[in-house]
Amino acid sequence: MNADYAARVASDGQPLASSDIANHHQQVFSDYGLDINAWTATLPLHFLGPDAWTQMLNPTGIGAARTYAQLEGSLTADADIRAYGGPGY
Repeated sequence: MNADYAARVASDGQPLASSDIANHHQQVFSDYGLDINAWTATLPLHFLGPDAWTQMLNPTGIGAARTYAQLEGSLTADADIRAYGGPGY
């Protein structure tokens, strides 16, 4: 949390890119002997690309579920996820 806070202060209130957040997670995880793959966001960012970051942070709260459904390849088959996501989902 301290690394996240420091990065946000350094950004002067600007949104952080997923790569910036991944970098400080990698450093903190490494400091504790963990691989970056221990970070929950690594898998979706790796397979879905940086746009997955914006999707996971969707303020409706459904972003993570939608990302998971995309990883599973079931998004188009799951009407409930699209219904909760609102326009554009």
